[in-house]
Amino acid sequence: MSVEDRIIAQLTLHRDLKELLMRELRKLGIHCQETAFTDPNGDILLLNSNDVPKAQQLIQHLQQKANP
Repeated sequence: MSVEDRIIAQLTLHRDLKELLMRELRKLGIHCQETAFTDPNGDILLLNSNDVPKAQQLIQHLQQKANP
């Protein structure tokens, strides 16, 4: 696998995980939006800061599910 192929695979995985997380956040009623590609603060913006604890719980749940 070439270096370019590995970079493409990493970016594809990153995109898919971001879309999965945003979909799950929205299912929980958490309003979010994708940030600009170069935003140093991250890839997803939660529109209500009160939703941060619920979002953190979701992320922990997904991590535990992926790494039993």
